[in-house]
Amino acid sequence: MGKNQVMVLREGTPECAAQKQQERIKALAMCSTEEARALLSLDDAQRWKALPIGVYRAGDDRILRIAAPARGRIEREQVLRFATGIRVESILIEEQILDEAIFFAYRGEQGELQSFLTKLNTKKPFGKSQSTVATYSSAGHPADYFMGEAHGALEDSIAGFLVRILEYGISQRASDLFVIPESAEALSFHVRIDGTLKTFHLAGYTHHHHDQLINRVRVLGNIEAGTPKWSPLDGRFCITLPGGRQDLRFHVFPTTHGLKINFRLPAHQILPSIRDLGFSAKSRNFIESLLQRREGAVVLLGPTGSGKTTTAYSILTALQSQQLNIISLEDPVERELPGISQTDLSRIEGMGYREGLVHSLRQDPDVIFVGEIREDLSAKAALEAAATGHLIVTSVHARSVSGALHRLERLSGSRELVAEGVSLFLSQRLLPRLCSHCKVIDLLGSRSVHAEVYQAVGCPHCEHTGYSGRVLIDEALLLTQQLRHQLLIEGRESLDFKNKPFYQGLEESLQSAILAGTIDVKSARTIAPLL
Repeated sequence: MGKNQVMVLREGTPECAAQKQQERIKALAMCSTEEARALLSLDDAQRWKALPIGVYRAGDDRILRIAAPARGRIEREQVLRFATGIRVESILIEEQILDEAIFFAYRGEQGELQSFLTKLNTKKPFGKSQSTVATYSSAGHPADYFMGEAHGALEDSIAGFLVRILEYGISQRASDLFVIPESAEALSFHVRIDGTLKTFHLAGYTHHHHDQLINRVRVLGNIEAGTPKWSPLDGRFCITLPGGRQDLRFHVFPTTHGLKINFRLPAHQILPSIRDLGFSAKSRNFIESLLQRREGAVVLLGPTGSGKTTTAYSILTALQSQQLNIISLEDPVERELPGISQTDLSRIEGMGYREGLVHSLRQDPDVIFVGEIREDLSAKAALEAAATGHLIVTSVHARSVSGALHRLERLSGSRELVAEGVSLFLSQRLLPRLCSHCKVIDLLGSRSVHAEVYQAVGCPHCEHTGYSGRVLIDEALLLTQQLRHQLLIEGRESLDFKNKPFYQGLEESLQSAILAGTIDVKSARTIAPLL
């Protein structure tokens, strides 16, 4: 390849844009070699938007090949040639996937994390870190310190190790990272990815290291010095990701072998639109029709980790484009939404959802997001606001639409409030998506459902699990005037909404996903045993 030649990476049209993009990010990152990354630091790679791919030899010349956007190519190649001392050639790639690919390549390998810890242990005793004093913002919370210039100060320290372990979890797109003492000698690390807990160990990580890690977290979380070591702790600090600054939450809990810590990792991917969430066409039409009416309550259902908050944020983002006054009450705020007034109730002493609703109504809102209805007062306040002309988006713990009807009626103590206030129940579950590279026809399953269905196998693309990503399975009920009247007069026991045009059934959603080859019968039966 000549000096000024450029290769271009092209991809076909994906079946699922979001899933395909994540596969491309991971595949691009895995093309990066350790030899190439040694020539360019993470900071420089992010600054110049260049992912080192490999070092090649042409005669006596060495060539660094990078993946980079077309914009600024000539200047980038010149600067990096000066910085590395060798010729640079570009593979053109879309800018929107590059930042995450760079992050994953530099921070997504356990080997890199192990090397950091080993180097730390062999270089000097793992004693006081070089940078243990956190800086604080005017709000009294730890300021942003994770990326950029801070990296140099955090190397070879407990602070640097904390950065690396969190960056590793985030690069894996994990929702949680756990560090768990298992015995007097052993500690293990766990990441929850697509709902599944995966375990790994780091040689040389001891209880002494763990005590210092906990101390570092206490400082960053602004935990009062007098707080007992063995008390459960909640806290947060800020972290900068390729997509911007995010809050990271943690919880420390005592066990028989020491303190267990859970980091609730922030999502740094682009927030999907309502159309990209994965709802069935019927449920999506229900949502979009309600966003035009802008009144009543949209009640989200589903277990922890089923994506309810992501759905709520996508709804709020769609409404925000309509120039509405939107207020969000959350405990806690999971990600910042530009243009929306978000209130973190966990930071305000003595204010719960009910009190927050009462005060927010004085702000003349068009839309209010109530993170969760937990008790009778918040249930009554939310449903009353929905019945008086506001659009309320909220969630409640229930396994099904029928269960949500029962729970809201019990919490509010009023069948009338439920009938007048609720416009849509929207339940969702997330099931593992079959890997498109290795799935095979399931002969036994095909005979049981009388159609061609698939099962998991496992390959390098899915880390030999058979699954990659997750599929949203939904159930939805749109309350029509007829249903409201029937609920008021005869009660919820009389409602018959199965196979009706205003109802999206769970079994119907499962069958569609099975026949589309995105989930297997085994996964479907975890939520519908009789399927």
